[in-house]
Amino acid sequence: MVLAGGDGTRLQELSHRISGDSRPKQLCQFFGGKTLLTHTRERIAPLFHQDRTLFVLARAHENFYRKELGEVPDRSKVVQPANRGTAVAMALCLQFIAQEDENALVAFPLRSLLFELCRVPRKR
Repeated sequence: MVLAGGDGTRLQELSHRISGDSRPKQLCQFFGGKTLLTHTRERIAPLFHQDRTLFVLARAHENFYRKELGEVPDRSKVVQPANRGTAVAMALCLQFIAQEDENALVAFPLRSLLFELCRVPRKR
């Protein structure tokens, strides 16, 4: 589950300076000419098959993610009518998963655990 439907309000000013438009931070090219969403996709690709990855998105950002997620099947995109926060996005995604497979196992790793699994050095 990749939560990518937020409005990016904390970095809104910086995002606007970099992109020149209203895109949220996850769809802004901050590092290496890639968006944060692309960096996340690349980081999780060795761990999770694309068919087992869901992207939670907001309809308002479709113009910004359409091309970037063009090859991702629609069934792997959970599009919220509007951003209603992290808990609602997770609940929507869990509902989608339960409809597809009522015996599915979903885990929410702690950020530090995910960093260790991906072998990304943590700042101490």
